[in-house]
Amino acid sequence: MTKQELLNGKKFSLGSSTTMYKLETMDNKYYSVSRLSYSRDGELLFTDYEANIDNVGSKYFSFYNFIMGKEVRGKINFLNL
Repeated sequence: MTKQELLNGKKFSLGSSTTMYKLETMDNKYYSVSRLSYSRDGELLFTDYEANIDNVGSKYFSFYNFIMGKEVRGKINFLNL
């Protein structure tokens, strides 16, 4: 996947065949990732918030979220999507 495909809203997965992710935008400057969960037959079951995006670089994007009061951060390379 390329940076532009991600910014255009192309869905991506991180290993699970029933869970997809999608970048959401607000005012073209604030980003978050939504989790889309599907049944085995491809029916969308629900969409949920997954994480905030604080940087979309040329090779990766970085994300963060708070779980049980602790901040969790990570980076994902576009080539791994």
